[in-house]
Amino acid sequence: MKNHGLSEEDLQSSISPACSFESIELKDNIEYNDNPDVNHILEFTNQFIDTHIRYKLNSEAFQYYVEKLEDSPGPSTYYYLARCYMLGFGTERNLEQAYEHMISAANLLYPNALHDLSQLFSSPSYPNPHRNNMTYLVSDYNFRRLKIASLLMSASLGCYNRALKQLLDLSQLDIWQDMINHLDMIYTNLMQRYFEGDDHHLIELQQIAMRNAQLSQIDINFSHRIDRIYNETALITENELFQDATNFSEETIANICNQLGVLQYIKSLQPSQIHHKGELISKALVYFKRAAEFNCDAAYFNIASYYDQFIHYGNIIAANQLQLMTEAAANGHPLAQYELGYHYLNSASKWEQLQGWMYLMLSSKLGYSDNLYLVGMSYLREDYRLFDKGNAHLARIMFKLAIFSVEIPGAKYSKRECFQLGFAYQHQLWLDDTPDTLLCFGRYRLAAHFYAYAIARQINYYLPCCYLAKLIEKRCDRSPSFGHVIALYQLAINDQDTAVKGYACYRLGKTYSNRSSDTYYSPSKANDNFTQAACYCQMAKDSLSGQYYYASMLSQGLGVIRDKIKAVTILSTICSDMRHYGDPYKSYLQSKARRKLDDLSQF
Repeated sequence: MKNHGLSEEDLQSSISPACSFESIELKDNIEYNDNPDVNHILEFTNQFIDTHIRYKLNSEAFQYYVEKLEDSPGPSTYYYLARCYMLGFGTERNLEQAYEHMISAANLLYPNALHDLSQLFSSPSYPNPHRNNMTYLVSDYNFRRLKIASLLMSASLGCYNRALKQLLDLSQLDIWQDMINHLDMIYTNLMQRYFEGDDHHLIELQQIAMRNAQLSQIDINFSHRIDRIYNETALITENELFQDATNFSEETIANICNQLGVLQYIKSLQPSQIHHKGELISKALVYFKRAAEFNCDAAYFNIASYYDQFIHYGNIIAANQLQLMTEAAANGHPLAQYELGYHYLNSASKWEQLQGWMYLMLSSKLGYSDNLYLVGMSYLREDYRLFDKGNAHLARIMFKLAIFSVEIPGAKYSKRECFQLGFAYQHQLWLDDTPDTLLCFGRYRLAAHFYAYAIARQINYYLPCCYLAKLIEKRCDRSPSFGHVIALYQLAINDQDTAVKGYACYRLGKTYSNRSSDTYYSPSKANDNFTQAACYCQMAKDSLSGQYYYASMLSQGLGVIRDKIKAVTILSTICSDMRHYGDPYKSYLQSKARRKLDDLSQF
């Protein structure tokens, strides 16, 4: 199979000492100013994102999922292979293969596959400028119906941030609003026939369906592609919706109830419905409850997700939010398992923490980014013995896949694997146990890439800002751009985490006190930042990094009065009480604390 873009030969020939991190040629026309905005900083840091590394990661991810295809593939396997073929990640673009794998994932009710189905199609009125001719051309009506039906199903299953937002945006446009209202009317009629035996409007709706059928026949080449989607997934054609209501399975009725609940919720978010918001929220709950009566895991999850809003508008729910989420998780809902995982992970009980890890492992079958990161961390842990032994090689695989993967809806954290990989490569942590194909790029180049990639996503990016700035200061062969280094540290001070604020101020103090920083050398600014750093780090009493750098400043008298006895006390606490199994960053700081404690103990 041919590779898309760079070939392996091109890749290998481009890796040479001239391409090391130390010799990266930064653009001189990107100038530092006193008040740089985020876009200005991103323009600078994007220079460290390496196309060759991204290509290699995509190729490895594609190969991983190809191998998984031969060994009990799950919905995430089909979905990510579809994305590879659709976007050309690690292989040539192939619309046919993308279509086959996307249908397989959608058939297994994978929310993101249902969300992305319509991206394989375009229509005369809705071309896809980003995909050129890599779509199937169908009629406008078929395209609109598939897009709304698939987004609605995706949102009802729990893909509530991506699909819900897109549905809400589309509902502001008249032609899309008409399609949403049309499906709402047909689904509501089916529920009336199923639960109440009321077929009063059936003939009128069947006439509408006949008209729509004529519109859908405009397709010449690819109408069968649309038909196959309805035949092989949970999506339903209009003709099927007008069959005898008693012939529908409970699963189908539950799915439609869920979708009607989502439709009512979307209506409640529209500004024009502000005076009917409570009524629409209550109607959404009625539909979710009906779906739950059929033991639908997604219905329990939806009630739990919107629980506070239901209660706010005076609705009575017998179970509490935790009970509903537990019921959804027990029935196999991965997003409920993810929510419960984090709930129990923050418990003081060791047993509940173990239960939290188990829930998070169960939810990882959907292959979302934060899930894969947590699986990787579990391979590094030793305390709960979720696996027979630590396995750094498998942990790296999970972290690399996490970077490649889409994020889970409602993620508690995101893209943490970027920082962990960057930090581990930079400091040579657990990297020499098994061969690593990425090491041909050099560890500093890898570290800079992963830090910059996290910054570009603007997710959990303040700590990566600090470490990329530090790497530039210490490792560039050329005179480092101290203006941009300072800008990165200043940006990191915006973090809500006082420990990160403290570290950013600490690094600013180091930079301003560096005589080689040219015109930026300023002892007064250095002292001001050290003082601010000491305040932040002292406040971060529950943070290993905050306490470590506070102890470091106490031992040196930076920003505070020198107090070696207090520094020794803090470092002793870090070494004796704070054990962080598996976390490369915290384990590294703990080892530094031990070395510093040994040094101070000699005096």
